[in-house]
Amino acid sequence: MRLVFRHTLGNIAQRKLSFMVSALIIGFGIFLCLAVATFLFNFHQLFEQTLKHPSGIAFLSVDSAEKVQKVASQMMDLPSVQKIDFLSPKQAASYLAGAGVPAALLEDPDLSMPWMVMVYGGFDQVAAQKETFRKVSSIEGVDEVVYLGDDVMRLKNMFNIGAFAAALAAILVSVLTLFVVSAFVRLSISSRLPEIEIMRLVGATEKLIVTPFLLEGLLLGMLGSAVGFLLLRLCQSFAVTHFAQAELLPLEFLLPSFAAVLCLAVGSAYGSFRSH
Repeated sequence: MRLVFRHTLGNIAQRKLSFMVSALIIGFGIFLCLAVATFLFNFHQLFEQTLKHPSGIAFLSVDSAEKVQKVASQMMDLPSVQKIDFLSPKQAASYLAGAGVPAALLEDPDLSMPWMVMVYGGFDQVAAQKETFRKVSSIEGVDEVVYLGDDVMRLKNMFNIGAFAAALAAILVSVLTLFVVSAFVRLSISSRLPEIEIMRLVGATEKLIVTPFLLEGLLLGMLGSAVGFLLLRLCQSFAVTHFAQAELLPLEFLLPSFAAVLCLAVGSAYGSFRSH
């Protein structure tokens, strides 16, 4: 086996330029696929955090905690309302400041900060939620209602589009890997046809003949995966440095991806040999 491996490395050395170009093409394809997956992973984390936020906010025109409690109890009787939190004017100002409202606006002496009620009801049933918030707006003491479900649904639609793009990228990378490995192995077979014929004449087994080509496919897949992983790590390091919330792809996702690439590379090499 050691002799076969050394023989394989020698054959690769003879076509090192085509081998390196093939590995770079595979690596760049893997990088694009993993880059899309990384974006989706972080987008999904953001979406999960968004689902924990209130589905709507009610601004009240009442001036006491007792009246707020009365309004809140009426809200809890509505369908699809799971939980409510009410904020005093001071707490509401702090919440809005944390949400990005300019401090100059909040500190305006002419601005009277109202009581706020945060309504939690989930985002899975948009039509029911809209009807619920229509009823909330009709409760006595409610001045204005802001429904946030539409924005969340837009995020969900964007995630679904991204997931489709990721699946398409994975298919394209698979096809690219099969094509590049197949082309490289076919080129290798064509240049070594006399050697293969001599091996068959002297009684070499099919396993002994095909093993070097399988090793070439395996090494090509390994080098391409390493290039893709290196590019991904460089970009992820940049993202983590400049975007504090960016997270790295977990190993339980990366390892199966690289294993799939290696299986595709070896399978493509074997298929090319059998069809030649």
